[in-house]
Amino acid sequence: MAYFADTDFSDNEAIKHKIRSAPKDVLALFESPFVHQLVASSPTDKVGRDAVSTALDVLSQFTIFCPNEVDDSLATDIGEFLEIDSGTVLLSPMKSPFLELSDILRGIATLEHVLENDLILFHFVKRAELRARDNRS
Repeated sequence: MAYFADTDFSDNEAIKHKIRSAPKDVLALFESPFVHQLVASSPTDKVGRDAVSTALDVLSQFTIFCPNEVDDSLATDIGEFLEIDSGTVLLSPMKSPFLELSDILRGIATLEHVLENDLILFHFVKRAELRARDNRS
């Protein structure tokens, strides 16, 4: 947080410059947040390349998983699974500034390398989602 404290998050170039010049220990904080959540037992655990297969194994055990969160389908699925009114399942919508920041971060090659495990996992999740959609059709 201290490293980014003086960053103007409304300035795309300032964000890009700050990340490109970030020290390795700061960039390491971006490493595989999604994979890390699925496989690590501690926030300080290092996540290796083999963690992607472990994360896929963990995800395969989920009854409900929705990678997009762009509509009410997750709330509907949870409601159906728990046999409750989906209107009682309250999810916070993704905030616009986070979406805008993610678009900026997506264009920074330095972060693409740091997020490599997450990108690999996301690739397999999207493929599974497409297969599931095709099977429903």
